[in-house]
Amino acid sequence: MNSNSYHYPKQANYRIEIIIAILTFLGVCFIQNSLDIRTVFQIVLGAIGNVAQFIRQSFETIIINPIVEMDGSDMVGVLLLATAFSLAVRRVRQYLTSSASGACACPSCGEKLHRIHRTRGQHLISKILCLDSACLHCEKCDYNSLLFSNKVAHQA
Repeated sequence: MNSNSYHYPKQANYRIEIIIAILTFLGVCFIQNSLDIRTVFQIVLGAIGNVAQFIRQSFETIIINPIVEMDGSDMVGVLLLATAFSLAVRRVRQYLTSSASGACACPSCGEKLHRIHRTRGQHLISKILCLDSACLHCEKCDYNSLLFSNKVAHQA
């Protein structure tokens, strides 16, 4: 397998088909005189408006209203929980980056580790913790490892 080839996520493979379906639908609407395109657009825009209104109301109900109705002790509690969560994430980042070794040898068999593509879950962990990560694999003993490092600012 070529190491330079990139495998796109499965849903990205259907982007062209979705565009083809939308263009086909719009083409048929414009060709057919019996289909009123204005009515279709009004229905679509009305549905988008209803969804936007639902999202706004849900945001107010779930986030804004509880914050407005909080008293002082609740605000202090939320602040303490947010601080504890922030410290926990910082500790996990520190642990993951301090235990990361630059060695590219398999701890099981001593063979060279090769970089492979990360999974979505590994990308998500990397984004949440604001760390660079590399997924390493040993071809001999099938060992996998996720290596973390601090993000380095790119210099121009």
